[in-house]
Amino acid sequence: MINRLALEIELEEFLRRFTDSIDRIYGRGLAATLATDVRQSTLWATVIRMFEYGVEGRTFDGLGDGDGTLDPDAQDAMLFLTGLHGLTAFLGEDEVPVPHKAIRVVEMACTRHVLDGGERFYAMDEDAQWSDCLSIAEIALLANMDVKSVRNATSEKAADRLNTQLIGKRSQVSLEEARRWLAGRKGFVPSSKTPIQTTSSHISLSANTFELLTAQAQANGVDVETLILALLGQVNA
Repeated sequence: MINRLALEIELEEFLRRFTDSIDRIYGRGLAATLATDVRQSTLWATVIRMFEYGVEGRTFDGLGDGDGTLDPDAQDAMLFLTGLHGLTAFLGEDEVPVPHKAIRVVEMACTRHVLDGGERFYAMDEDAQWSDCLSIAEIALLANMDVKSVRNATSEKAADRLNTQLIGKRSQVSLEEARRWLAGRKGFVPSSKTPIQTTSSHISLSANTFELLTAQAQANGVDVETLILALLGQVNA
């Protein structure tokens, strides 16, 4: 299960660092201005909303309403974040960390949107392109399990077998079967239209404070996220 605080720390670090990469393209000294307001960005708000839906199961218009296409901002977040892997060399010049938790969150939200009856926008593999089924990898995402464990559950000997059908080159799971099987998994959080009480860290750092934490993290040989969580007593540095 993805921790919200860890997600927020990772996303804030990424957005602050990413402004340096923007400066390299535009050359207009935008980094200092943009870095002070990253939590007011559309991407920030969208990823947090996709966390509440994808991880916590809280539905919104355009996310889990079971009718129509994925929310446009969610589409942009998915395309942008999943496309970062192709920019690792460029981002590495500014030590911009790829936000793996945020990528997982948007993948979970897009997958849950299909599970809840919405139109598919994003396919995790070449054969997962239909709105009426999910891939093994997508089932694993929602169940908070590894892919191998889900594949084992498709065996005829499995106690609660996950039934699949071969579509294209891969085994796929119908939405009806996915809902049935996921309902019995401890790691799966069902979607709910009832408002869910969520707690946000609301930790906002000034640019100077963030730079100091970055320097301390580098001196300790850890990333900024690990350092901040250690300072908050959530992990051991």
